[in-house]
Amino acid sequence: MNTTSNLWSAKTQTERPAWAKAVKLALDLHRHKYNMQKTYEIIYADPPWDYNGQSQHSGNGGVLTGGADSHYPTMTVDEMIKDIVVPGADNSLLYMWTSSPHLPQAIRLGEGWGYDYATVAFVWHKGKTNPGFYTMSQCELCLVFKRGKIPQPRGSRNTRQFLESARQQHSRKPDEIRQRIEKMHPTQTKYEMFARQVTPGWDCEGNQTNTFEYSTAFDRLFDKIDR
Repeated sequence: MNTTSNLWSAKTQTERPAWAKAVKLALDLHRHKYNMQKTYEIIYADPPWDYNGQSQHSGNGGVLTGGADSHYPTMTVDEMIKDIVVPGADNSLLYMWTSSPHLPQAIRLGEGWGYDYATVAFVWHKGKTNPGFYTMSQCELCLVFKRGKIPQPRGSRNTRQFLESARQQHSRKPDEIRQRIEKMHPTQTKYEMFARQVTPGWDCEGNQTNTFEYSTAFDRLFDKIDR
């Protein structure tokens, strides 16, 4: 929802708590409307990491694409731990995207949501490099966390960790990773957090997908804050 993204990026750091509260209220309204009391065995998440306004580069010879907060509302780890409820079952897995510099934050977030870090499930080689303080960055990581036991029955046991796939729109992850997860867990209930597209077989939630119509709730809450 572009309106939300633009409004969010225009806010100052001092206004962040109110905006984080607005996001939480909108999500609560959404869950109440769609009666999201069920739990899921497989959770897939691409958190809206707060990079403190750091801009990103489109690749070798490319242009700056702006920070994450110029594309969508971002949240700090503390905000996500406090305000986001993960509907994971007692025996469930959480697949979470992160970047290498954010590894400690990602592990803290997974643990804050009630999961134990297991391993790096997938490594995505994006085909282009970004500048880095130490080496040129060209990969993103999808971690896997576990709550209880691995959901049964298992599917594919020979899924590859590495994927080379050209980068697309800002922050969009390869569909191939989601498909690999589906092959690994073909019968389990699946939920995608912070989704940016609709995927058959998954319950999806995110402020940039048309899966659920709660943009009006966001706009109403933002109007109240601006007043």
